[in-house]
Amino acid sequence: MQFSTLKDQNLVVGSMPYYGVIVEIWEVNYTKFIVPDFKCKWIDNKIGVKVEESGMTLVDFRKIGYHDEPFIMTYQASQVFYIQNPTSEHWFVVLHGKNNIMTQKIKIMTFVRLNHLQERRSIKSTMMLLML
Repeated sequence: MQFSTLKDQNLVVGSMPYYGVIVEIWEVNYTKFIVPDFKCKWIDNKIGVKVEESGMTLVDFRKIGYHDEPFIMTYQASQVFYIQNPTSEHWFVVLHGKNNIMTQKIKIMTFVRLNHLQERRSIKSTMMLLML
């Protein structure tokens, strides 16, 4: 993605991640091949996503946006996990998945156990997605 004006001679290349939840999985049949797609509910990046000073990304699932663009190709998605922020019930911390799902599940279970012992409250984790 490029950000510039008509008169700008120095193009800036950037990337903006979109966070959301898979609602449905579709298969588009082109007779000779099938293309899987995800129908998603996207969180509005302007009011539903924030990055804390520590570098952790937080999302608010009450701030849904981009209703006119619900579909993405499966190759555009990456797996992320949302862990409820113990200090705010509406904000969730984004943890990025890895290729080895089992390793990531073990790390999340460890994080939840450690946090549960420290805060004496449980944290719900849910698998969601991130579009790059």
